[in-house]
Amino acid sequence: MVLVQDLLNPDPSTEAQKHKLKTLVQSPRSYFMDVKCPGCLKITTVFSHAQTPVTCDSCSTVLCTPTGGKCRLTEGCAFRRNFIEMNFDLVQVNNNTELVEPKRNIPKVLTIAGSDPSGGAGIEADIKSITVMGCYGLTCIDGITIQNTMGVYGKKVTELEGLTKILYSNFNNGSPIDAIKIGMMTEGIVQWFKSCYSHGMVKFLVVDPIISSSSGYNLAKMMLIKSAIDNVYLHATLLTPNFEEALKIIEILGHERSKYTSRNCLESFYMLAKDIACFTKCHAVLLKGGHMPLSKVNDTELVDVLYDPDNIDKFTIFKHGRIVGAKNTHGTGCTLSSAIASCLALGNSLQDAVQIGTSYVHNAMKFADSGLGKGKGPLNHIYYM
Repeated sequence: MVLVQDLLNPDPSTEAQKHKLKTLVQSPRSYFMDVKCPGCLKITTVFSHAQTPVTCDSCSTVLCTPTGGKCRLTEGCAFRRNFIEMNFDLVQVNNNTELVEPKRNIPKVLTIAGSDPSGGAGIEADIKSITVMGCYGLTCIDGITIQNTMGVYGKKVTELEGLTKILYSNFNNGSPIDAIKIGMMTEGIVQWFKSCYSHGMVKFLVVDPIISSSSGYNLAKMMLIKSAIDNVYLHATLLTPNFEEALKIIEILGHERSKYTSRNCLESFYMLAKDIACFTKCHAVLLKGGHMPLSKVNDTELVDVLYDPDNIDKFTIFKHGRIVGAKNTHGTGCTLSSAIASCLALGNSLQDAVQIGTSYVHNAMKFADSGLGKGKGPLNHIYYM
């Protein structure tokens, strides 16, 4: 098990965890970090491959020094990755290292989802997240929903013929698709996967199993979910259910949910995440903590659990502070899954992709405009601008 704290508020209990927090920046790709000064607590943006020591913009404390071609953070500094990973080339000119233009091989991420006219969820949230992460977004709108911040009132799905033509045009556009994110599932999408999709057609497939929206409108019937499990979930790199969605999947597959709800502890969540992966044949599962009973035990933080059989630790816990009185929660699942898909397309490990995605959603909620809508408002996808 690995514990990953909120990187701007780290509280590692062991030296190993401190080392883990520091080494998260080690990546073959170049990127920027937001580093918190241990003295004045101000944030300074630092390039991961800076060739000279970097000091705090406010108090001149040394934040990092170059070691082996990369930055090494000063003891006591906290950091998080800046969410636009530009992948700059480094060139040597007169013994000085300079940044040149970013490479133009922008990863392509296809989102298959419904359209939300209020702009907070679905395709609209996906495109914002994919763009912010530094990828190019392609779309396949499988349904038009009627909704706003106060609820979902209806939908009209795209027919199979239209879906097939849209997906064919995207896959035959002359450049490969690096990742797919699927949100609202329809019979047409299930049929397309059954007839046209082959395992490994794209490197990464992230599925957000929207069984019912957070406002209670039923978006997928029991038979459709079972069909999606049989034809889509088994291809997934990552499945991102919340607690209730995970239990519904367990029930649909004919298993008892009581063994996962009888104990309000992390062990039962580990078991649920692992069993979902086993029963659906997907590769990995991120069990989201917003709807977990465990989150009610400690009302100051939320817990997400990642089960990844390829990780030596199998389970990774992601903890982040609860935003007291948060009103803007519309589209959190869409935003998270598309952000993770984008980070995977950029070359991040699954663990790093989840960490970046969860931190991004947390901050997009934290800096959201509470005046947008009378109900559950949207996130601020461009909070850093």
